[in-house]
Amino acid sequence: MDSVRGDFRERQQQRTYRDVAKIQPFESGCHKHHNFRFIGCHEIRDLVVDARAILATHCDFGLERLNFTNKRCLSLHAIVLCFTTAEHHGCEKTPTSKNPRLAAFKSLCDAQYIKCGKGPLLAIPFVLARPIKLAKYSSATWDFAYVGRAVMADPRAEVPLFDYSHLRDDLAHVEVLLPPNVPQYFLEPAVLAHALDAVELRKIRTPLSARIRKPQVVMAVIVALPPEFEVSLNEALIIARRIVRYPCGSHPIPIHLAIHNASINRHAHADIGLRPMNPDGSFGLKIQNLFARFGSYGDEIRVAEGTGWPDLSWEIQQTFFTERGMDLVVDPPAPAPERHVRAKIPDGISTQWINIQRQQRRLANLNMIKGSPTHLIEGLLKGRSALRVAELHRLCARFIDNEDDRRAQVDRILVDENVTSLTDTAEPTKQRYVTTRRIARLMDRTAKLIDRAGDKIAAVTRADHDAVAERLSELYGTHKQGKPPLILGSALSHCERAAQALADYHPVLGTLDMVMGTPDQRVRGRKRGVYIERGRLIMVPRAELVDDRRLARLIISANESGSALLLGHDQGRQTGIVCRGLAAHVADRPQSDFSVDQDEGRMPTIERLLRSGLLRRGVEAMVNLGVINFSTRPDVRIGDALQIMVLDNPAAVEDVNNTIKTARRLAGANEERQTLAGPHGEITLSIGAWIVTLGRRGLPSSMDAHQLAQVVAIDAVAGWIEVVRHGEVARLHFVNGPAIRSADAISIRDAWDAPSNTNLVIKLTNPRQVWAGLLLASTRIGNAQIYVDPALAQTPADLLEAARRSVPGALPSHWVAKPDADAVISKMLGDLDPFPEIKVAIPEPPPPPLGFAEDVRHRISKNAGTQLAYRLLHEHLTKRHPDHEANLKRLLDLCGSELTKSVILFMAERDEMPDVDDVDFPLELAELEPRHWSGWELYKFELDLNLMTIRAAGWGLLPSVGPKTDRLSTPLNALNDP
Repeated sequence: MDSVRGDFRERQQQRTYRDVAKIQPFESGCHKHHNFRFIGCHEIRDLVVDARAILATHCDFGLERLNFTNKRCLSLHAIVLCFTTAEHHGCEKTPTSKNPRLAAFKSLCDAQYIKCGKGPLLAIPFVLARPIKLAKYSSATWDFAYVGRAVMADPRAEVPLFDYSHLRDDLAHVEVLLPPNVPQYFLEPAVLAHALDAVELRKIRTPLSARIRKPQVVMAVIVALPPEFEVSLNEALIIARRIVRYPCGSHPIPIHLAIHNASINRHAHADIGLRPMNPDGSFGLKIQNLFARFGSYGDEIRVAEGTGWPDLSWEIQQTFFTERGMDLVVDPPAPAPERHVRAKIPDGISTQWINIQRQQRRLANLNMIKGSPTHLIEGLLKGRSALRVAELHRLCARFIDNEDDRRAQVDRILVDENVTSLTDTAEPTKQRYVTTRRIARLMDRTAKLIDRAGDKIAAVTRADHDAVAERLSELYGTHKQGKPPLILGSALSHCERAAQALADYHPVLGTLDMVMGTPDQRVRGRKRGVYIERGRLIMVPRAELVDDRRLARLIISANESGSALLLGHDQGRQTGIVCRGLAAHVADRPQSDFSVDQDEGRMPTIERLLRSGLLRRGVEAMVNLGVINFSTRPDVRIGDALQIMVLDNPAAVEDVNNTIKTARRLAGANEERQTLAGPHGEITLSIGAWIVTLGRRGLPSSMDAHQLAQVVAIDAVAGWIEVVRHGEVARLHFVNGPAIRSADAISIRDAWDAPSNTNLVIKLTNPRQVWAGLLLASTRIGNAQIYVDPALAQTPADLLEAARRSVPGALPSHWVAKPDADAVISKMLGDLDPFPEIKVAIPEPPPPPLGFAEDVRHRISKNAGTQLAYRLLHEHLTKRHPDHEANLKRLLDLCGSELTKSVILFMAERDEMPDVDDVDFPLELAELEPRHWSGWELYKFELDLNLMTIRAAGWGLLPSVGPKTDRLSTPLNALNDP
């Protein structure tokens, strides 16, 4: 019955396909970058038969609920209600574990659609948001209990206890994020859930069963997080907190957060409250338009504005990687993403239909990758001014399996005459960014206009948007204009606060699309008086939310019309590092209106400046405070046990760490050092020394990778040490081989975990990590010193230019345009006439391995031998082969790895929808065992593929060669046949 308990969640939501269509506006922003499909009607019809059988065998109620709605769309929650109602009535013998269709339904019922088209374990910008409604078996208590894997009681006495404690195996972390100055007893999830439900129940007058629109309690958000081999659990928690807190802004809203380490993908569940909390613990009125704004379009009501969840997730993840000095990129969206199946699912949807759709979508993406490089890059930029070359490699890896073909396509894009490759000073011969020639000219022209604009382009930057709006109103009061001001923004909601401050001047509000959009949008804008004309002040109060390309076009249009432009820049949004850097560039000019809030401390101000892209002001403030030192060597005091060297080059950390240890020993430091041996080597430590964890191996559950701890006890005989971290003591046994080393020298990523009172000596040598080093020092002014390598910068002006080049959202003019030498050579070699090839008959190729994970596909397409093995497997395992069953049994007995067995079962159409444990995160569409295969399994799988093409290995896929075969008289086609 455990498998049925997992379906209990769907019953609480009571969502039909029509319900999904209703909330699609919340989800459309996060799904447009990925490919999805719904469960087919044939699969659902089989599930209905099983559901009816369960009820007919064990119960005598509810059969009338299991009917098709309009014969083309089935209410999924009716099936789930059938199963879970049987559970509540004591049906403990429901045969779900022995029924493959029910097992598949267990995996699919919650998501109702399956994400496909990419590898499962990567940093991806996927977010799913949906409201949790108060219904008979649905509430905040139920959702908190499920995502927290806990036992909770609903405020309603008639509702049974919610018990999901049997699912705790995948729970990694759970917590409650509260606004400041609220009672701390709400940190208990059960208390907060009870309060959220109680406040909604008190306002209900009509019984829930009689209501068509159920009251919404919380917004449930599922966020895909980077996997374990990319970030630690603590780092993933920081990313999740930033993503779920960002849409709340300054509203005092409680958030329940849980992280699941599932086999599919590490992900976070966040339940965001819809009512603000008061200091006494009470809840106020629901916040309108918190996540979306609706508008009337004729007789239809649609979402006019909404939270861009995937873009938000991408920006926060990429910013986090940059600030920690990690050379990682978030997977770019597919150029041709799939769309939702509508509420009415057509008949005949099956696995074959889905496979055809996947092949068509894959072909469309391949055509775009192999088509115009200009169209591809400008589509991937999504308003940015430049793209990381690594994102092109990741995109090609998702759709092109052969490594040589992937590299050839990237080289073709980089050497195109309409593509501009950009490099920095770290590796002048290796290109790191790419853009199109058209966008590069647009951004260069805009940058020159900004430099010589003077007072024609002004900017106001403050700590929050309210202060920005008030200052804009003051400036306009002194700016005598005969025409009402024109307030523009990416959305109308971005103009509202400034319009309130300028209400006496009767401003005209509009969006940028009304000025620079399609012809229909511009016509609609002119009807509202939204147009640019000479002598009219143009105001953009939220310039930090406008992408670079649209803001550049607005600046050029204002200059050509002779209109003054006034930009507002909110530092609290902390954007401008990985995207939307043009607004920060304008606000960072010396002429911009800038002031430091008197009620805030000096340290958070500098950190906020650096995070919002105001690098010039941040560097000047740090130089004035004496934090930055030029042309001097780092002063490492050997006797100071709390001083740690921080390097921006992780490859040099080990050597510097050994040098410092040797210097301590030669200086005769008063330390009693002891040596402990383990299966992975020896380490010498002393009481009070600091260690840094390198991975999860051999660590207690309370510790994770990339964390610092101080040694408080050593027992070299027993082989253990005790360390303290954040007040908690943990014991490390060296028999387990813990992945640790001494922390005399650490990387920027490790230094973020150091206590706030630790003295850090930060050495900047890598041009790509300048901003990361400055940001780390800004968080601990007074306990950090920066020493700049003279080869990197010798003056504050040089350091500022290096800092600007180190952020991914910089303007193309900050980098050097230079073609990729490797790509040029590859193109030259490709243009040479190849040796003539013999034309032979090629057998019909097998279908591409679309259902396989990315690593598996790459192994299959690695070389001609592995491709031949895949073709032979397809020929012997297809159901058209007369010995299909015998071949399947024989090949399974010869497999050397579980991965090979899974591939064979998949190709034999025996494992098209594998059973998985996770029920609440969208899974891969028929992806072969959607989990991360180990390197050893991949190696054994590749070895099996190579053995399949060797007759002596006994796989029997190649035809036998008889002793009487006259090879000289064999036709040419037969010679080339395996």
